[in-house]
Amino acid sequence: MNIIREEKSIKIDFEGTFDKQDEEELERFVVQELQGVSKLSFDAKGVADISSTGLRILAYAQGIMNEQGMMYVEHAGERVEWLCRAHDILCSKSDRWLET
Repeated sequence: MNIIREEKSIKIDFEGTFDKQDEEELERFVVQELQGVSKLSFDAKGVADISSTGLRILAYAQGIMNEQGMMYVEHAGERVEWLCRAHDILCSKSDRWLET
């Protein structure tokens, strides 16, 4: 997991799998670091699946970001996109919609 900060925006890139270590790091990050952030994105390129814990953390982050800005998951594969949409997490197979 790679975290990129730019002013009030944060992008989190996932490489390969979204595993237990990523879940723990992301949960700590979401709880401690989202104050003042207006745009949060997750790049899920190459991630085939997300655990129920990972989805819970994403849904929690979505709830925070609904109050202070926007959050989305980009480059989601079919399974990740389906799981995100089933949990009302904004996602896309590409990043082209970010330009709007």
